[in-house]
Amino acid sequence: MNQGFGPDTPERAVWDQETKKKHEIYNALRPDSFCDWMVNNRMEELAREDTQELMRFWYEQAVDEQRAEIRQYKKKTKAQEAQLPEVEPVPLTMEEDRSQGERPEPIKA
Repeated sequence: MNQGFGPDTPERAVWDQETKKKHEIYNALRPDSFCDWMVNNRMEELAREDTQELMRFWYEQAVDEQRAEIRQYKKKTKAQEAQLPEVEPVPLTMEEDRSQGERPEPIKA
């Protein structure tokens, strides 16, 4: 038989499971265990809250940095647009080219 590898029968497995559950309930109801559980549980909650706060902080930092970059980009773009000289538009068709004034006819060869 399997002496060291778990229960021999299904009944023994159910019995062990029930015994373990009752043992956990008993230990959880003891005042000293309950306090330890409360402390551990509260510490986990606090750690979770701290993590959430840190994540929120770094997310807001990243958003602020991106907004600052966008503002700088817009300022640079406006400054560059202000420095560009006015350029006469290039005609797109031959008709537009002729309509813009008197220009000498090309020499026919």
